[in-house]
Amino acid sequence: MKSEKMFRAIGQIGDDKIVEADTYTTEKKITKTIWFRLGALAACLILVIAVVIPMTQKGIRENADGGSRIPTGGGSAEASVTKVFIIDGIIWFFRDYRDYRDYSGTGTLFTVDSEGNEIERHAFPTYIAPEYCKSRGLFYYINGDTLCSYNPRGDIVANVCVTGDTSYFVQTVTDNYVVITNVVEGDFPAFKHNTVVNLTTNEAHVAYGLGWGTHSILDTYGDRIIIWEDQVVIREDQEDYYRSINLYDCATDSFVELYKKEPTYTDGISSGCILGNSFYFLEGLSNNVLKVIESFDSGVPMIQSQVGEMNRNIVDVASTDDYLICAVRERSGKPSQISFYFLYPDGKFEHFATWEDARYIVPTSLRMVVADGILAAYILTQDDIFICELK
Repeated sequence: MKSEKMFRAIGQIGDDKIVEADTYTTEKKITKTIWFRLGALAACLILVIAVVIPMTQKGIRENADGGSRIPTGGGSAEASVTKVFIIDGIIWFFRDYRDYRDYSGTGTLFTVDSEGNEIERHAFPTYIAPEYCKSRGLFYYINGDTLCSYNPRGDIVANVCVTGDTSYFVQTVTDNYVVITNVVEGDFPAFKHNTVVNLTTNEAHVAYGLGWGTHSILDTYGDRIIIWEDQVVIREDQEDYYRSINLYDCATDSFVELYKKEPTYTDGISSGCILGNSFYFLEGLSNNVLKVIESFDSGVPMIQSQVGEMNRNIVDVASTDDYLICAVRERSGKPSQISFYFLYPDGKFEHFATWEDARYIVPTSLRMVVADGILAAYILTQDDIFICELK
């Protein structure tokens, strides 16, 4: 990774130090002597050594085949990293402190300095990670019966609106809406319905266009959400299975079914992302198949099962504006190794980085975040965050 983006990713090097370490320009003045220039160059080299050597030896662990790892010092069941964010080129992560006996607890946002030390940014009253709205630059979370926001740039907390005693956690955010999952304790099913909050008017209403319970949020764009609906409805002693990929519009509280899967207990949709006007998703849990819904927003989507020259062992997908990123669990060599590939529109795969000793064991536990030209990958309950600069 280039030094400037690496410094920004770890979040502890100022712009002045980046400029000093990255460039050395001499002003062409007659009054300056050669000794002055050599002295300035020596000072600049000392600065680079003082900053870069501790970063690479103590904090950022370099992989031999591209990418680096940030050790966060966690990884225990009581304090696991459950969400990673990239904000202004800096890596943030959320660690929950959960009591599994009654599913209560708190959580904290951290960044990491150049030596791998965690810097606490903000403590939350819930162990469920907040969701970040890039268009507004705010985190959103539930505190009791109230939707709250947190501004990481100014460390400012604000109440948005009262959503009710059944509000449990924020599931996702769009440009102008927050989707909240509600719970009714002591009843079955416990998750009853969802609430949508309009961030322009700060008004909340029931999301009738969403089925009850939690949903797998595959991707968002604008005020629309692509969701994997996986639920069982019992009617007159008969179980009906509804398993489909739906496009939900927060503004109109309506949805369109994009892809319906045959009723079965297995082979769910584990990951998905938008690239252009196509939606790519992984079907399966262990031996995933990469599929694509072309022209998904046109009303008549086209589905292809085979995508490119490699179609197996992909465990997660993410996208940039120009290409898809696939995380692949290699079957040869180290069993815990994760390789990362670019998938271009012509179907060609190009390897660009490898996460050695990734310890990927549980299916669907790997997550990728892509923003600001940086890839951040992490595995739930583990203590490293793999980072790599994208070309």
